Amino acid sequence: MDQKEDVISRLQEAVLGETDAIIQLDSVAEFRAAALEIVRQASHRIQIFSSDLEAVCYDHEDFAAALVKVANYHPVSNVQILVRDASVAVKQGHRLASLCQRFSSSIQARRIAEDYRNRRETYLIADNKGVVYRANEDSYKGYANFHAADTANHLAREFVEVWERSCAEIEFRRLLI
Repeated sequence: MDQKEDVISRLQEAVLGETDAIIQLDSVAEFRAAALEIVRQASHRIQIFSSDLEAVCYDHEDFAAALVKVANYHPVSNVQILVRDASVAVKQGHRLASLCQRFSSSIQARRIAEDYRNRRETYLIADNKGVVYRANEDSYKGYANFHAADTANHLAREFVEVWERSCAEIEFRRLLI
């Protein structure tokens, strides 16, 4: 088994809220697998901080279906997405853009406020327990941890701060016209 297969296997075996191991990720395929696995196991909250909705990770049917499952799990379940620029994603028909329209009460996106636009990290938080994280949006090097409550809560507090200062993503509303 090569290193990539080993990472994918470890991600598939990880359990949200239980597996406390930092799984190093070094490729688009590993980030895509990590995001999918962690969202598949979530039940009530997903928070995504992204520069452009990262189509290579988030624009595929399995991921969209997993997000819808979270959004519909419970009346208070929600998916929140902060994005710096969604224009290219919307023009290319990104699945998350259409989900934000179809499930507008439980899947919402906002444009990252100007004060926070210089941040180059990207991350996904699942149920305030698990994290998929990249320190630099230009590099697919980072980690996943399915039981990282301290890190998840720290990132979630930052996320909420940015969310509260950000506005609804207008690019998603244009699709309705």
